[in-house]
Amino acid sequence: MAAKATTKSGKSKDPKAKGSGESGSFDLLIVGVGGQGTILASNIIGEACILEGRNVRSAETHGMAQRGGSVETHIRIDGRYGPLVPTGGAD
Repeated sequence: MAAKATTKSGKSKDPKAKGSGESGSFDLLIVGVGGQGTILASNIIGEACILEGRNVRSAETHGMAQRGGSVETHIRIDGRYGPLVPTGGAD
């Protein structure tokens, strides 16, 4: 029988195990230009959070509606407020 993998704190690395995730809230800001996958990255993070049972909010702002324009994606995990990360507030 194989041993179960654990973290340094003794928590299970099994993503389906209860209590295996981190606690607390996180504010993420992904910035890039159109076509780099910033929106795809935020969607993947958001879906992973939902699968972990976490509350997640996201928003995106587009600088120009074309490939190569600036794109910002805000992600708030287990936060109490709206989806936009305040200036200087990203983790």
